[in-house]
Amino acid sequence: MMQSSAQPIGLRADKMKGVKTGDKTLQYLEGNVSFDQNGSTVTCDKAEYDNETKDLLGRGNVRIYSTDGVNITGSTLTFNDLTKVARVSGNVNLVDGSMNLTTPFIVYNTESKVGFYGGGGRIIDGKQTLTSKTGSYNSGAKTLYFKGDVVLQHPDYTVRADTLQYKTNTKTAYFYKFTEITDGKAKIFCNDGWYQTENGEAYFTNGAAIYSQGQIIKSDTLTFDRETGEGYAFGHMWVKDTSEGIILFGNKGYYNQKKKITKIMDDALLHRMGDKKDSLFMRADTFLYSNDTLTKRRKLLALHAVRIWQPQFSGFCDSLKYNMEDSVIRFFGSPVLYNETAQLSADSMRMKMQNNQLKTMWMYQNAMNVLKEDSNKFSQIVGNTIINYFEDGSKDLTLSHVIGNCESIYFIREKDSVISSANRVSSSEMKIFMRERKVATIKMYGKPDGNLFPMDQFSLDRSRLSTFFWKPEDKPRPIEFVAPYLEPNIGLRLRQ
Repeated sequence: MMQSSAQPIGLRADKMKGVKTGDKTLQYLEGNVSFDQNGSTVTCDKAEYDNETKDLLGRGNVRIYSTDGVNITGSTLTFNDLTKVARVSGNVNLVDGSMNLTTPFIVYNTESKVGFYGGGGRIIDGKQTLTSKTGSYNSGAKTLYFKGDVVLQHPDYTVRADTLQYKTNTKTAYFYKFTEITDGKAKIFCNDGWYQTENGEAYFTNGAAIYSQGQIIKSDTLTFDRETGEGYAFGHMWVKDTSEGIILFGNKGYYNQKKKITKIMDDALLHRMGDKKDSLFMRADTFLYSNDTLTKRRKLLALHAVRIWQPQFSGFCDSLKYNMEDSVIRFFGSPVLYNETAQLSADSMRMKMQNNQLKTMWMYQNAMNVLKEDSNKFSQIVGNTIINYFEDGSKDLTLSHVIGNCESIYFIREKDSVISSANRVSSSEMKIFMRERKVATIKMYGKPDGNLFPMDQFSLDRSRLSTFFWKPEDKPRPIEFVAPYLEPNIGLRLRQ
C-alpha cells in the first residue's frame, strides 16, 4: 500500500511515494532529490528513506554543498539523520576553493563539517598535487590530514611523509613523523616541523638535516627559506663537507645555499679527518665556511679565540683564514704556534701546506722563533720577518731566513754535544740552518755584530732577548678537540 508521509529531514523531490511493509515505512524519491542539513544541501537523482532508522540511500549525481564553499560529488550516497554522517562513493570529488580532492569514497559529517576518505586520495591545489592512502578534511578549520605514503608534488619540490597536515587557507604543510623534501638541489629530512608551500619558508625540528651538493647540515632545529636559500640552525649543529672531509660542530649557525656559505657559532669545533699525519682540529667562537663546487673555491674563516692542533704543529691566534684550493693558512692577532721543540710567534703569519704537510711559514712583524735546547737554555731568533722552512714529511724546522732588525742567541756544542758557549748576534739579515732540531749553522749579512760568551759568563739577562717569552702551558692539547657528540643518524635512520 502506498501513502504520502511528512519528511523529518525536509526531503524534496519531483516525485515521492511511500511504501509501508509491516511496521516499516520507506520513502521513494525521484528527480531533483534534495534536503538541507546544518548549512549543507544534499542532492541526488534518486533516493529511498527509512523513516524508522533515519537512513537514506541516494543514487546518481550525488552532491553535497555548503555555505562555506565545500562541494562534494559522487555516484552513491548513504546518510543517517541521527548521526548526520554521509558516505559518498564512486568517483568522489571534493572542491573547496582552489583545492580539489578525488578519492573512491568519503565519509562526511554534515554537522561537524569533517570528512574522512580511504582507498587512496589525490588532491590538486594550485601547482601542487598531494596523494595518500587515507586522510581527513575539516572544512571549518580548512585543514587536511593525511596518513600513509603521503606525497606532495610541486614543480619546484617533492615532499614524502608518513603523516602530514595541510592548511588550505595558509598553504602550510605540517609534519609529525619522518619527512623527506627534495627540490633538485637539496634534500631535507625531519621528524617534525612545517613548510609554507607558496613562499618556501620552513621550520624543521626533531632530527632535521639538509643535504646540498656534498654538504650535510644537521641540527636540533633548522629554518629555511626556499626563495633566498637562507636558513638558521639551533642546537647540536653538525656540518659535514664530504668533498673535503671536514666536520663542523656548534650550538647555532646560519647557512646560505645560494652563496655556498655556512656559519657555525657558539663553541664551534672543526675536524678534518685524515691519516695520522694530516688530521686538523680547530676551535673558535665562529667559523665561516664556503665551498663553491662550481668555482672550486673553498675557504674557511675562524674568528676569535682560535685554537688549532695538527700532528705537525698546534697554536692559537685571534683569527685565521684557510684557502683550501692553494693550501694556505693565514693567522692574525698575535698568533703563537708550537711544534715539539719550538715556539713561533709574530703579529701575523702565513703558512703553506703541501700534501697536507707543513712546508713554509712566513712570520710578519715582531717575529720570533724560540727553540728549547735544554731545561733552561733557549735558542732565539727575532726579526721584522722570518721565513721558516720545514723538512718534507716531517715537523722539523730546517731553515729560518730572518729579514730586518735581526737578533739571535744560539749555542755552540762540542763534539760530544755538550754546550760550551753561547753567541748573541745581530745583523740586517740572517739565515739559520737546523739539524736534528738544533742550530747547526748561521749566516749573517749586512754588518753583523756579535759576542761569544763562555757558559759561565752567560748570565740570565744576557740569555734572553727583549721580546722573549716561553709558555708551553698555553699549547693546545688533543683532548681540547674531542667531538661533543657522535656523527648523527641521517636519512632513513631518522625514522622513529
